[in-house]
Amino acid sequence: MRLARFRWSFTAVLLACLTACQSAPGNPSTDGDEAAREANRIDTRIWFEAADAGDTGILAAMLDDGIDPRIERQGLTALHIAASGGRLDAVRLLVDAGVDVDLGPDEAAARIADAAGHGYRHILALMRDEEPGPDEIARATSLRTPLNLAVENGHEEVAALLIDAGADVNAGGEWYSPLYSAIVFGDGELVKLLLDHGAQPNDAVRIQERSVFAGFRYARPVEVARIIERDDLVAVLQSYGGR
Repeated sequence: MRLARFRWSFTAVLLACLTACQSAPGNPSTDGDEAAREANRIDTRIWFEAADAGDTGILAAMLDDGIDPRIERQGLTALHIAASGGRLDAVRLLVDAGVDVDLGPDEAAARIADAAGHGYRHILALMRDEEPGPDEIARATSLRTPLNLAVENGHEEVAALLIDAGADVNAGGEWYSPLYSAIVFGDGELVKLLLDHGAQPNDAVRIQERSVFAGFRYARPVEVARIIERDDLVAVLQSYGGR
């Protein structure tokens, strides 16, 4: 722990020095506030980089020093990052620290993501009083639950840990279903894991038509498995009542 705290402190000091060297002198009355904001930015950067690397030493040291484990960067928490990278020990640490295992898009955010992903900025403007800015679009587009990201990247152990911690296996519904991701990525073991823990084998999801101009339609998981020519997954889904 001491070594981890030293590495974190050294990195923070180094980044702060580099930032100070690159910055022009400011208004003395605002220097204190700016220094505090810069310190927070540096801490956030180190926190997310530690999650990405699975560095539980630095994560634990920062937790001991009072960092909020639920802080977000463009809609992602450190748990999203660790789950996406398959950092099992980091995921366990963050779950124990109280990070929400089901943080993900609500319907409004998902619709923003859908419209933004297809360049429909006029739809974005109609959906709200004003067009969302790039940060908001990025946040909505990047939002998945940690379980979604673990499944999309094939990390079965991480997915199992998150499910044991109470993650909703049907989070995202028609938009970002973990079961849909497991089918699309052809991971039979993850398909079984999700179904064993209550994933709905007949809930329809939105899929892109062959032509991007045709938009979306709804399809059940069995149809999705047939589309990608995975008869083995069709059989698994049918064994759980899929139609």
